[in-house]
Amino acid sequence: MDNNVRSIELQHIQDGDVIFITACSQCESRAKVTLEGAVKTKIELVKQSGETKLTRLEGEYSTEKVGDGPVFLKIDIANHEKMKVIKNIFIMSDINGKEQGLSFLFNVEDATDEDFNDYLIHVVTWHKRG
Repeated sequence: MDNNVRSIELQHIQDGDVIFITACSQCESRAKVTLEGAVKTKIELVKQSGETKLTRLEGEYSTEKVGDGPVFLKIDIANHEKMKVIKNIFIMSDINGKEQGLSFLFNVEDATDEDFNDYLIHVVTWHKRG
């Protein structure tokens, strides 16, 4: 694809953290979402059809952070040069307020209508404990 690619570093993920990713779409573009870098297994989620109904991108959904290097989320949407991404980060805590993990939420606009509902990507990390 490589027509309109964004690579975003996911910061504050610790060595040994478990990482889950899911993505869905309700637009006609095709896309590939990749989680790569310092991960045990590179993850690729793919939408190959031009279906406009709500569709989950297909692929593996979990891996683990390894080492001190960065983890990257790569978003590749075919034939769309106007992609925009909104990134939100949430801290997940236990009952005592101690950080247990992070939740990254990305709203993606693939064209020009500015509704930011074309792709939703969710990455969750849990800190390794015990």
